[in-house]
Amino acid sequence: MELNSRDHKQKAEANLQTTEGIRYVAAFEEKLAPSVQQCVQANPEDREKFEFVMAAAEDGSALPSWIGRPTPVEKCLIEKFSPFPTAADKRFPIPPKSPYWVKLDLDPAKFETASN
Repeated sequence: MELNSRDHKQKAEANLQTTEGIRYVAAFEEKLAPSVQQCVQANPEDREKFEFVMAAAEDGSALPSWIGRPTPVEKCLIEKFSPFPTAADKRFPIPPKSPYWVKLDLDPAKFETASN
Protein backbone atom coordinates (compact mmCIF):
# COMPACT_ATOMS: atom_id res chain seq x y z
CA MET A 1 0.00 0.00 0.00
CA GLU A 2 2.84 2.39 0.79
CA LEU A 3 4.29 1.79 -2.68
CA ASN A 4 0.94 2.70 -4.26
CA SER A 5 0.73 5.79 -2.08
CA ARG A 6 4.20 6.90 -3.16
CA ASP A 7 3.32 6.26 -6.81
CA HIS A 8 0.10 8.30 -6.52
CA LYS A 9 1.93 11.16 -4.85
CA GLN A 10 4.59 11.12 -7.58
CA LYS A 11 1.90 11.24 -10.26
CA ALA A 12 0.23 14.17 -8.49
CA GLU A 13 3.55 16.01 -8.22
CA ALA A 14 4.27 15.37 -11.91
CA ASN A 15 0.85 16.82 -12.79
CA LEU A 16 1.82 19.98 -10.90
CA GLN A 17 4.77 20.44 -13.25
CA THR A 18 2.46 21.24 -16.17
CA THR A 19 0.40 24.35 -16.89
CA GLU A 20 -2.64 22.11 -17.33
CA GLY A 21 -1.99 20.50 -13.94
CA ILE A 22 -1.58 23.83 -12.15
CA ARG A 23 -4.92 25.02 -13.56
CA TYR A 24 -6.65 21.76 -12.64
CA VAL A 25 -5.32 21.72 -9.08
CA ALA A 26 -6.52 25.32 -8.59
CA ALA A 27 -10.03 24.34 -9.77
CA PHE A 28 -9.93 21.17 -7.65
CA GLU A 29 -8.91 23.13 -4.55
CA GLU A 30 -11.67 25.68 -5.16
CA LYS A 31 -14.25 22.86 -5.29
CA LEU A 32 -12.77 21.25 -2.17
CA ALA A 33 -12.55 24.45 -0.06
CA PRO A 34 -16.16 24.47 1.29
CA SER A 35 -15.76 20.86 2.45
CA VAL A 36 -12.44 21.69 4.12
CA GLN A 37 -14.13 24.56 5.96
CA GLN A 38 -16.94 22.24 7.13
CA CYS A 39 -14.43 19.65 8.32
CA VAL A 40 -12.35 22.28 10.14
CA GLN A 41 -15.49 23.55 11.91
CA ALA A 42 -16.45 19.98 12.84
CA ASN A 43 -12.96 19.27 14.24
CA PRO A 44 -11.90 22.49 16.00
CA GLU A 45 -9.16 20.72 17.96
CA ASP A 46 -7.32 19.59 14.81
CA ARG A 47 -4.88 22.15 13.43
CA GLU A 48 -2.34 19.73 11.99
CA LYS A 49 -1.19 20.47 8.43
CA PHE A 50 -1.47 17.55 6.03
CA GLU A 51 -1.02 16.43 2.45
CA PHE A 52 -4.26 15.57 0.72
CA VAL A 53 -3.80 13.20 -2.23
CA MET A 54 -6.80 12.12 -4.25
CA ALA A 55 -7.62 11.22 -7.84
CA ALA A 56 -10.50 12.30 -10.03
CA ALA A 57 -12.15 9.96 -12.52
CA GLU A 58 -13.10 11.02 -16.04
CA ASP A 59 -16.49 12.33 -14.78
CA GLY A 60 -14.87 14.24 -11.91
CA SER A 61 -15.91 11.77 -9.21
CA ALA A 62 -13.37 10.92 -6.53
CA LEU A 63 -11.43 7.67 -6.84
CA PRO A 64 -10.18 5.55 -3.95
CA SER A 65 -7.00 6.81 -2.36
CA TRP A 66 -4.86 5.54 0.44
CA ILE A 67 -3.86 7.73 3.36
CA GLY A 68 -1.28 6.82 5.95
CA ARG A 69 -1.99 8.57 9.23
CA PRO A 70 -5.03 10.73 8.59
CA THR A 71 -5.81 13.73 10.75
CA PRO A 72 -9.43 14.25 11.91
CA VAL A 73 -9.93 16.95 9.26
CA GLU A 74 -8.50 14.68 6.55
CA LYS A 75 -10.71 11.75 7.65
CA CYS A 76 -13.71 14.06 7.46
CA LEU A 77 -12.76 15.06 3.90
CA ILE A 78 -12.33 11.45 2.80
CA GLU A 79 -15.75 10.61 4.28
CA LYS A 80 -17.37 13.50 2.39
CA PHE A 81 -16.19 12.00 -0.89
CA SER A 82 -16.70 8.33 0.03
CA PRO A 83 -17.91 5.98 -1.18
CA PHE A 84 -17.02 8.12 -4.14
CA PRO A 85 -20.45 9.66 -4.76
CA THR A 86 -21.80 10.29 -8.19
CA ALA A 87 -23.89 13.34 -7.22
CA ALA A 88 -22.82 16.37 -9.26
CA ASP A 89 -22.20 18.48 -6.14
CA LYS A 90 -19.68 15.91 -4.94
CA ARG A 91 -17.71 15.88 -8.17
CA PHE A 92 -14.52 17.68 -8.95
CA PRO A 93 -13.89 19.42 -12.28
CA ILE A 94 -13.47 17.10 -15.27
CA PRO A 95 -9.76 16.17 -15.29
CA PRO A 96 -7.48 16.25 -18.34
CA LYS A 97 -7.17 12.44 -18.11
CA SER A 98 -8.30 9.68 -15.77
CA PRO A 99 -7.26 8.92 -13.16
CA TYR A 100 -5.87 12.38 -12.44
CA TRP A 101 -3.90 12.57 -9.22
CA VAL A 102 -3.87 15.77 -7.18
CA LYS A 103 -1.81 16.69 -4.13
CA LEU A 104 -2.67 19.64 -1.89
CA ASP A 105 -0.82 20.84 1.17
CA LEU A 106 -3.63 21.87 3.50
CA ASP A 107 -3.43 23.97 6.65
CA PRO A 108 -6.65 23.85 8.70
CA ALA A 109 -5.79 27.21 10.28
CA LYS A 110 -6.11 28.85 6.86
CA PHE A 111 -9.65 27.56 6.51
CA GLU A 112 -10.60 28.41 10.07
CA THR A 113 -9.81 32.07 9.34
CA ALA A 114 -11.75 31.89 6.09
CA SER A 115 -14.83 30.46 7.81
CA ASN A 116 -15.03 33.07 10.59
